[in-house]
Amino acid sequence: MPADYFAADDLEASIRVGFLDGQDVGRRHAPGMQPKLLDNSAGRDMLSALNHELKLADRFEISVAFVTLGGLQRLRAELTRLGLTDEVRGTIVTSDYLGFNDPKVFTDLLNLREYGIRTYIYRGKGYHPKGYLFHRAAGVTAFLGSSNLTQNALNGNVEWNL
Repeated sequence: MPADYFAADDLEASIRVGFLDGQDVGRRHAPGMQPKLLDNSAGRDMLSALNHELKLADRFEISVAFVTLGGLQRLRAELTRLGLTDEVRGTIVTSDYLGFNDPKVFTDLLNLREYGIRTYIYRGKGYHPKGYLFHRAAGVTAFLGSSNLTQNALNGNVEWNL
């Protein structure tokens, strides 16, 4: 694609609304549809955003390289608060990448079945994503960035997620 494919004004408008498409550049979205940075600063922490989306979602997928017991405890606390049952509502995919995840985490992940969450462990080469998708009738919310499912990544570390 040539560097001048989009006019500078179109590119700036698209960045402001998070939408770039050769047919509808810079389209204005409904209020609340613009991307937001979740960096774990005051009022913009990943844990609050995760809990908010879990409350609204009909189903979700989480794909992260690393999970800690602390991150899992925060997720379980919200699932318990929401009163979720064993009806399948979610999927978590993680890995054994770099041997980071404590073996107990894998057992605890399997126990999330009581909340309707399926767990998969990727054992291939170099699995390192950090993505969260939340589906509901009105659309999909996606978080993509640097947060694994760890206590520090959810509300302690400096993280960048859109």
